[in-house]
This record gives sequence, C-alpha cells and structure tokens, in this order.
Amino acid sequence: ATLLVTALIAAAGIATGKPLMLMIEAGIALAVAAIPEGLPIVATMALARGMWRMAERNAVVERLAAVETLGATTVICTDKTGTLTENRMTVERLWLPSGSYRIDRTTGSILDAHDRAAEIDQALERAIEVGVLCRNATLQAGDANGTGDPMELALLRLGVLAGIHREALLAVWPELYELAFDAETKMMATAHRRDGNLFVAVKGAPEAVLSFAVGVEANGRGGLSTEERKAWLAHAGTLAEDGMRVLALAEKTVPVTAKPSYDALNFLGLVGFRDPPRAEVKQAIEACKLAGIRVVMVTGDHAVTARKIAEILGIIEPDGGILVEGRDLK
Repeated sequence: ATLLVTALIAAAGIATGKPLMLMIEAGIALAVAAIPEGLPIVATMALARGMWRMAERNAVVERLAAVETLGATTVICTDKTGTLTENRMTVERLWLPSGSYRIDRTTGSILDAHDRAAEIDQALERAIEVGVLCRNATLQAGDANGTGDPMELALLRLGVLAGIHREALLAVWPELYELAFDAETKMMATAHRRDGNLFVAVKGAPEAVLSFAVGVEANGRGGLSTEERKAWLAHAGTLAEDGMRVLALAEKTVPVTAKPSYDALNFLGLVGFRDPPRAEVKQAIEACKLAGIRVVMVTGDHAVTARKIAEILGIIEPDGGILVEGRDLK
C-alpha cells in the first residue's frame, strides 16, 4: 500500500509538469518515511522491558518473542497433581466389605465408622498388605518423605500406622513378578511367593478392578453380581465427590507356576486419598480470570474427583464446566 501511494504521488507530480528526477526522489523519500524503521528497535525495547519485569517476579524468559506470546495468552492448560495441589497424598478413607474406616492424622490411628480405634481384623489387614506390597515407592524407617509415587507412599505410611511394613512382608513373601501400570488396563500388580503358591496383589481404578473381580473378601464367594459392582462404583463415586482420589485393591492366589494376570480377582475394597490444593492457587486462578485468561485443568483423576477439585479451586462454578475424557479428544 505504501509503494502504491508513493507511486501515485510521483505520477501526479510528473503529470503536473514537475521534473522527473525530482518526483522519483520525492517518491523514494515518502516510501522511506512511511515505513517505520524504528519499529523493530521500539518492539525489542518493549519486549526487553517485559523480560525485566518478569525476572523481578522470578520468571526467567530465554527468548524475547516468548514475552509477546505470554502477553497474548488466553488459555492456560495446567496439570493438577503437584501443580494445583501439594502432591502430598494421605490415605483418608478405607471402604471395605467389612466396614468403613477413616485415618485420624492428629492421633495417627485408624478409626472405624463409630470413630473408635479400629481393630485390625483379617479383612483390614489383607487390604493394607496388598496396598503395601503393590507399589514401587520406598519409605525407609525414619524417613518422613520417602521416594516414589505420592499415592504409593501414602499406602506405605498407612501400613506403618497399622504396624505392617513392606520389608517384613517381603522377607517371608518375596516378590517374583511385577505387572507395571498400564494406561489401558488402569491397574498394576506384584506377584509374591507365599505358602508354596503365587500371591498376586492388585491395585487400580475401581471400574477396572471391579470388571475383573469375581468375589468379595467379606464372603469369599464367586459370582460378584452386577448390582454389587454398581454399589461399589457408587461408593467410589461418594469418595470422589468429596474430592478424594480413589483406588481399588484386590488379590488372588494361584499356583506358583502360573503366569500372573488380572482375571478372577478377589475384591478387597476402596481407598480414598486426599491431596490438598495449594493455598495460593485459588488466588492465582482469580487473577487469571480478571486478566481474561481461561484456566483448564488436565488430570487423569476420576471425573467426579476432577470436577470437585475444579470447583474448590474456582476453575468452574458448581455444576458448571465441561469434562472431556481423553478418548473423546480424538
């Protein structure tokens, strides 16, 4: 457009009798004057100032162009665990066929449904043993933090509360195999030699574990009915609605020569984990909203848990927002 206008001005001057060379020079001068040679310098200084201001807020920008990109941000997609939450998992609830339990962190004890110190009966002991065995995390004596997945560390700490230690279990039930967690199965398992047989400890998403379960610890019988599965899924939903992450525990015993698998499991119960939101996150999300930035939480949690955490943090309003599962993104 600039070149076209300058050419028209030069042509008009020539048409009115002005010298040819004078009008060519005038056209070139107009073209140079119309194009802002100083713009790159001004833009660079503005971006550099943006880098300086962000550095004052402990955010280091390596490329100048990134400042412009950040300034144009309209949507932020953020992970939940460890970003929006503290990533300090603790077991808060146990829902077993024999009853429900909660963990009192003040006294460091396991309480039953009547808020009395729970007796570590066979059902509770077996569930905790599976949670302690089926893991990759490590929690040494005297180490408050441990290393590994926070959810698995929470199960190890639960074992310590109940007096059940992984090292002691492995001394009599050595681990022979491990079925690593898989996003398709949503489960993992470890297999141990016990009493001449192969004991398989399983943990995973409630819907996945229940789909392979054929019995329940409380009665030990086969033929877990559809109604019972629905009831346990409803229990899992209740825990999720309280903002907890939920895992299911199961086990089975097969001949030591058998190959570990997830079929024909004996369902043991549900575990609810609490991962508290970071104190400063809600204020940061409000600041994003005021700046016209939409915050999207990305998580592998159960949909009900995800919605509850999103409501607590102010990402969505109660009964609002959109939940999209990964397979729907295709």
